[in-house]
Amino acid sequence: MTAPRPTRRARLRIPAEAALLALSLTALAALHPLFTDWSYLPRLAVTACVAHATVAAARAGRLGLPLTALVAAVVAVLTTTWLHAASSTWYGLPTTASWDAVAGELGDGWTTFQEVVAPTPPTTGFLLATTVALWLVAYIADWAAFRLWAPFEAVVPSAALVLFAAVLGEEGHGTLAAVGYLAVALAFVLLHRAYRQELTVRWVARGTGRGTRALLAAGGALAAAALVAGVAVAPRLPGSGDPALIALDGRGGSEGPRVTLSPLVDIRARLLDQRRTEVFTVRSDEPAYWRMTSLDRFDGELWSSGGTFQEAQGELPTGVAPDRVSRPLRQEFEITGLSAIWLPAAYEPSVVDSAGLDVRWEPASATLVVDQERATSDGTRYTVVSRLPQLTPDALRQAGPAPDDLRANYTALPDDFSRSARATAAGVVDGAATDYDRALALQEFFRDGFSYSTDVPAGHGENAVDAFLARRTGFCEQFAGTYAAMARSVGLPARVAVGFTPGQRDPADLGRFVVRGEHAHAWPEVYLSGFGWVAFEPTPGRGAPGAESYTGVQPDQATSVGPEITLHSSAGVTTTVPAPAASRPGRNPDDDTRATAAPAARRSPWAGRAAAASAVVLGAALLYLLAAAGTVAVRRLRWRWRRRRGPDEAARVAWLTANDALAVTGVAPGPSETPLEFSARAAPALGTGRDAHRSLALAATAADYAPGGVPAPVARRAAEDAKAVVTDVRRRTPLRRRVARRLQWWRPGPAHDGPTADRART
Repeated sequence: MTAPRPTRRARLRIPAEAALLALSLTALAALHPLFTDWSYLPRLAVTACVAHATVAAARAGRLGLPLTALVAAVVAVLTTTWLHAASSTWYGLPTTASWDAVAGELGDGWTTFQEVVAPTPPTTGFLLATTVALWLVAYIADWAAFRLWAPFEAVVPSAALVLFAAVLGEEGHGTLAAVGYLAVALAFVLLHRAYRQELTVRWVARGTGRGTRALLAAGGALAAAALVAGVAVAPRLPGSGDPALIALDGRGGSEGPRVTLSPLVDIRARLLDQRRTEVFTVRSDEPAYWRMTSLDRFDGELWSSGGTFQEAQGELPTGVAPDRVSRPLRQEFEITGLSAIWLPAAYEPSVVDSAGLDVRWEPASATLVVDQERATSDGTRYTVVSRLPQLTPDALRQAGPAPDDLRANYTALPDDFSRSARATAAGVVDGAATDYDRALALQEFFRDGFSYSTDVPAGHGENAVDAFLARRTGFCEQFAGTYAAMARSVGLPARVAVGFTPGQRDPADLGRFVVRGEHAHAWPEVYLSGFGWVAFEPTPGRGAPGAESYTGVQPDQATSVGPEITLHSSAGVTTTVPAPAASRPGRNPDDDTRATAAPAARRSPWAGRAAAASAVVLGAALLYLLAAAGTVAVRRLRWRWRRRRGPDEAARVAWLTANDALAVTGVAPGPSETPLEFSARAAPALGTGRDAHRSLALAATAADYAPGGVPAPVARRAAEDAKAVVTDVRRRTPLRRRVARRLQWWRPGPAHDGPTADRART
């Protein structure tokens, strides 16, 4: 009998796969120049880990490329909805609302991508697009690395992400990102080469470990030397510091157009991810809505704006000169963390004193911004005097028709704007006699029948409008955008204003307001002839100070600091508004639910999270069980198909069937063992099936190497021998151990499939 040969175990398989994952994670880190902060990274890093684990598990389960793609698609859909649209799932499973939310976000992301210049806030649309790219990167890279055994081709997909960030990202980060990525890429190529060597190279005696260590040491030294030389020499090459021959990022020169992200897209991130971040402070005798800009263009997907800015210092020219009573309000701003180009002010600014800061002004939208030499307004101080309008319902009802050119511009809607939204708006304003009454009717429509929550899909495009009207729950972006679009549909000139609610009074200095990300807000403005742009407030739980006389809404805002909000109205009366129940300490400040007169059972703030976590765990367990059952079923179907190809294939499948059963005992053939060698080594694990297994080994050897193959009777005998081995293993192995082995579907099956099977896998 031939002496058993110890099985060679590939110790570098997991390190090589981990290096491929690290390559994708490094490429994600290299995307940082595209975004304003690192908040994009956690969810994308989880996506990369899940994607690589999924394709690696499918490969280990010996699934072909089509089945691997199918499994990856299913897992991608589940994880994407869990990470980006969890509120729309049903016990962790995607619903039609999930598809609508994801499709809407992708559409908004594509529209925004065409209009912004990096760095930009990491909106959900951008994250979803990157998620799709990550799944493609993982699938293609794993296929190239461990099926084609082409390491350099495996680097190309993630390198494309790095190149994309280098071309479109903010300048100044490219060198560090490139060096880091190249270091990880070289490490991957080296580990991949060593792993491949473990599987293919035959070493003398115990030379495998020493040979692998020598390869890794020599390769690591060469890689380190190449990186050091590149970092030291590249910056000193002629022309390395010269500007690019072709500007690919679209920034242009200092006199070119300035493009930035619509602030409406940024609101959700501020409300959720940056709610405790201090944005700015303002010293003022009374609170107001601190307005940044207004958006007058609606393409069916995104509200945006465009205009020509002029130098601003001292008195500001107005775009529309309304004939209305107003009074001045002086404000002193200090911007700390706005991370945008705007300079907030109460509407409507009339005088600005920027103390040497270059400021620009756009009259039509009443927008103040910093000069192009500054990327953001952070770190600036300035003083603004605004003229606060004094409006009454009786006066507003006297407003005449808007000028034709203004009405044409501010009532424009896409031709395919929602018919349902148009019909709803027409029904709401039916019977209202004046433009003011129509605007007020729309406001009350939203305040009476809708509720405020950020736990909904973002977006304000046409699909989002219909979903919002059906759901009747949303946050300020959707209230303002939907109101403005519906107002336009009934002939009211409307636009969307973006800014912040008053913020929290400083207890030590009542004339100072601290404004945080949680105070980000959007509201609609309607043009009423003779009075200019008039703000309305459709969002429940919000109310602008000074506007209660004509909106009928008391000053209000959500905050998670302090038990109450103290706001001064324009009439000089102090109004103390209890903080919303969800805004008090210990509750989620984003779920603006009102306390009712009837006592209600108190619910732990963790209850919803626990239910969501349970649903995720349940879904993951179900997915795991389906993968286990699917892997076994696919393997059986594949073997059944191979048995029909003739006696040789039938003998090979019988050998595989017996070895698959043996794997439950922990015994599996090594990559360098012949069937007879493995049969001799596996004999102690078998009882009555020992002779049948040796007979199978002879049949498998004949199928691979005999000139005429195996006769049909031998193939039929091999099938009977396989059944005998399976029966023996089942009798000798406890049920729980067999079930546990089947649940480990990600583990490789029998290694020796014969030359024909090896060619099929390749």
